Amino acid sequence: MPDVFSNPAHPYTKALIQSVPRAGEPLIPLTGRVPDLIDDPPGCPYRDRCERAYERCLEEVPTMRPIVSSRAVSCHLDLIEEVQADVAPVD
Repeated sequence: MPDVFSNPAHPYTKALIQSVPRAGEPLIPLTGRVPDLIDDPPGCPYRDRCERAYERCLEEVPTMRPIVSSRAVSCHLDLIEEVQADVAPVD
């Protein structure tokens, strides 16, 4: 399974994965609004649906940057430590 599913980094990706219906479990809906594809407002396109969005997300589109050797994320948050904390050490 790709790391994006087993160890998602971006808060919006985590929310998407949590919102997948599972038998016998309550639905966890996404909050916020879907990005407007016609009128692209400034800032991060996921800010309305991201539980960790802050002021910078409203004003500036994040750039893609590496978080671990084989992964990158487009987010203003420092997600490197979160991803590395979820990766089991290899013996």
